[in-house]
Amino acid sequence: MALDADRNTIVTALDTTLPTAGLITLNGDRGALGPAAAALPSTIWSQLRRIHERLPRTTEQGRWREAAPDTGLESSTARWIAAGLPAPATEFDENIRKIICALETAEGPIRRADLPMLADPAIRAAVEITLARCGRTLISVGSHSWITGYPVAVASALARNQLGTLQPMERAVLALVLLHTVAIPRARGTHLDDTWASTHPVHMDTLIANRTIKRTAAVAALRGLRRAGFVATAKAGGYLPGPALLRLTPTQRNLLWEDLIVLGRPNGYMARRIREQRTTSA
Repeated sequence: MALDADRNTIVTALDTTLPTAGLITLNGDRGALGPAAAALPSTIWSQLRRIHERLPRTTEQGRWREAAPDTGLESSTARWIAAGLPAPATEFDENIRKIICALETAEGPIRRADLPMLADPAIRAAVEITLARCGRTLISVGSHSWITGYPVAVASALARNQLGTLQPMERAVLALVLLHTVAIPRARGTHLDDTWASTHPVHMDTLIANRTIKRTAAVAALRGLRRAGFVATAKAGGYLPGPALLRLTPTQRNLLWEDLIVLGRPNGYMARRIREQRTTSA
């Protein structure tokens, strides 16, 4: 490795640690900074900039070149990063940053009792404004929890550019998980939650009952879905919707329900109405 670091450590960081923390997002072999990076303090960004400039880099011939020392920042090989926002000037600003960091890095929704500062309208408004500047939004989960996610406009733009989107097999397996863990129990009256949380796990044998999905393909898709937080493993066995689905806004949750309706009965009346409405609003 050009960084002289243990290969397994790097693979674990890129495959699990950093995506789970929300610090990076992966789309195939392409990576980008994740939403949690927006909540990093200015001091951390300053350190990262210094490290970034000291990393080895490739030349035009593909060979690795040693980074210039600190005095070499004036050379033409230096890669500049735009300066971030100034450090928080007041305790209020620092509290806003801490709240956003907690919300962005949490695996799931944070209860209001564990984040009582959000009960203050002024603080909540400041959090929403700061999140909006980062392309994020505050989402209320039920009546007692908060989490963050992408607003509809940003999510749509990311999807159009194929950033952070799922592979076809991952989408197919996720649809099956949602059908068996949420849609079917809801149709039977055993699931009343309007979110994608569920207590009705689905097992592998059920997922591969559709013979067009092979076990090896389903296992690989579930591995990617778990890594992205879209699927979780139930304690008693089987699979459940993951915490990432709780970061959907109400509009996005409704769009996902519509997708399942179209998938379940593509030629039905509701499916036709959904397609017509989407065509009209496009």
